[in-house]
Amino acid sequence: MAFKEIQNFLGTQNDQKQGQHMSMYGKYISVSGQNAGDVIFYKKSIDGTWSVFKEWLTPPAFLFGTSVLLYKGDFWGVFDLGADRFLILLSSSNSFSFSVTGYVKSDADPIGFGEKLSASDNYLAVSASGYNNNKGAVYLYEKAGENWDDISEYSSAHYTRISPALLSANDYFGSSVSINDNFLIIGAKGDSDYKGAIYVYEKDIDTGIWEESYKLFASDGIAGDRFGSAMSLSGDYLAVGAEYADLSDTEINAGAVYLFKYSESSDRWYEIKKLTGIDETDLSGNRFGHSLDLKGDYLVVGSPYARLTGVADVFYKKRDWSHLKKLIGSDSNSDDQFGESVGIYYPYLAVGASEYTEGNNKGKMYIFQDPPIRLRVAQEFDVDKAFVPSKASVYLKRSGKNTLNYFPLYSDRENIIDATNFSTITQGTNKVIFDDRIATYTGNGYMILAPEENLDIIGDSFSVINYPIRSIVDDTYQLWLRCYSNNFDNPSTTSFEVDILLDGEVVRTISDSISVDDWSWLQTNIVIPDRNEHILGIKLKGKGNIIDKIYIEADSTIVPEGDGPYNSDSPFVTVHMKVYDGEGKTYPSNPMFIYDYKTTVDEVVQDDWYNFNISEMDSRAGYTNPSSEAGNYFLVLSSSGSTPNNFIIWELTDTDEYMNLISALTVDPGSASQQMDLVPLDYYKAKIGDSGLSEDIWYINYNKRHAFKIYSDFDPIEDV
Repeated sequence: MAFKEIQNFLGTQNDQKQGQHMSMYGKYISVSGQNAGDVIFYKKSIDGTWSVFKEWLTPPAFLFGTSVLLYKGDFWGVFDLGADRFLILLSSSNSFSFSVTGYVKSDADPIGFGEKLSASDNYLAVSASGYNNNKGAVYLYEKAGENWDDISEYSSAHYTRISPALLSANDYFGSSVSINDNFLIIGAKGDSDYKGAIYVYEKDIDTGIWEESYKLFASDGIAGDRFGSAMSLSGDYLAVGAEYADLSDTEINAGAVYLFKYSESSDRWYEIKKLTGIDETDLSGNRFGHSLDLKGDYLVVGSPYARLTGVADVFYKKRDWSHLKKLIGSDSNSDDQFGESVGIYYPYLAVGASEYTEGNNKGKMYIFQDPPIRLRVAQEFDVDKAFVPSKASVYLKRSGKNTLNYFPLYSDRENIIDATNFSTITQGTNKVIFDDRIATYTGNGYMILAPEENLDIIGDSFSVINYPIRSIVDDTYQLWLRCYSNNFDNPSTTSFEVDILLDGEVVRTISDSISVDDWSWLQTNIVIPDRNEHILGIKLKGKGNIIDKIYIEADSTIVPEGDGPYNSDSPFVTVHMKVYDGEGKTYPSNPMFIYDYKTTVDEVVQDDWYNFNISEMDSRAGYTNPSSEAGNYFLVLSSSGSTPNNFIIWELTDTDEYMNLISALTVDPGSASQQMDLVPLDYYKAKIGDSGLSEDIWYINYNKRHAFKIYSDFDPIEDV
């Protein structure tokens, strides 16, 4: 969890103050600067880089960008027109082109309308904290059918104004707002002399009316804290900022963020943790919690006045919401207000510095990435006409709990499988292989059918990739595939064809067109008839078809965006052996598609030596005759599915059962006369944590002698 800065973007106009407002969802980021009224969209490309996708520079007669929100392919923005404020709705289906597909005018008192926006699958909440002498209000809109078009008319039938009767002047009800299809949660930072409060609304299932249930307060809140000035809701967790909270008599306006968790048994939200600034010499005036964004397992918090320049901090749920990383702009200056806005959609994170002082206050937006962790170990070896390698022998240890040998499917959560973490492959004439050359795959690699132009599909004998699954609750599930088409014969052809099998029988077929040079999501549904263990099979049938991730979800309304959810904890690990071309290279460069694999489902069952077959040098890499092709190569070992409770150790010992070599990763020479000396210390690994190194480059390590542990996203490599 390195979260390294990968790009930054300077605003395009003087005094634009880009980064004052921000929203991030899927492969899009929208950023606005309220002073100039501009909105800029950024889009992530297939190679993982971001660029300006759409730019609206002060549309005529509008002061645009008062607030912005991206949610599942839709965009909402608020603009001023004279004394009125309007809500605009655009959809990514029309590339966010500037044409109003729907807009809503607020009622007679628009002060503050559109200060904050929040959306769920069926509802949109728009705050107006300045309504009625700063008492505040929230406007709630409900989706009509499959779209939002019907909210575009100015009519009380299309929105509900929520404003509790007991509000007082300067309560600022609506200073923050978050909504899902079950809860509407509204901040009132001015409540009780600016101590602040949170109002929780729940929808009555019978009447459909949203009713106030109770109020939440900070456990140690006092007047002036402004609890509720910022808020973010994700699943069963709620983060609330109190940016003016004092932490001591000397730490004035340091700020704090309070975390709440929903308890289904008591039907209430409970405070579980208080977060404050980390690793700061002075917390006073930092206003930690001025901005925040909570999505899934990650929370990012902005402190725009810390260290004079501003900072942002990342926290992680799976470590009990402990601190992960402090972010600072690569070229931050004093008074930039880095952290004025923040957004996260893992593995990318964005931070706005609206007062960026260079460039006439154009503002700046910084993008960070948590690089995917792909740990590999490699051994260099030579091949000549007298020596043909046949296998590699590696001592493997299983570590962790390893309690299941199937993927459990839950109806109340996301079930995500890294496609390379399969249990078996039933190979046909048209082979499926493990590869990792197409950019922005999400796990350890991907599975691909017939990737090269000289391989033709033969008949209907296709390989099947198998995944053991078991439904915890029998249900109908939506099955999504993150896929890509890499047809070397005809790059313009984007067809994708795959069969879905259950216990060897075809139950669904997906045949569709997908985007050129981009990852896409395709969907079907499968019925799991009982709670027994089954084998889910994926049969790729289109040339160059690739699957990267399998997403199984009981909620039929869910549509994955971008990279989709992060991979679930896997019950088992798959260890892959590949051969890379090393001729003239100091590191493994070109994967040659020669692979074998072992899985902890039923193969790596104890600490022992395991043999990997590397006898067939594949013609796809130009290695047509092993007995006549001399060269330099690398054996590369990698794994899929590692979790804190389930991983593999590669043991590097002094001897093995085949020959006396100080490396445990060896090539079997076949006979004593053909033994070869292997360079014992040329082991490579991708580094993680705060090493400052990119994960996609091979690094030589001359000191590592004993063990490589495979980790996922929880701790850096440690010497054993």
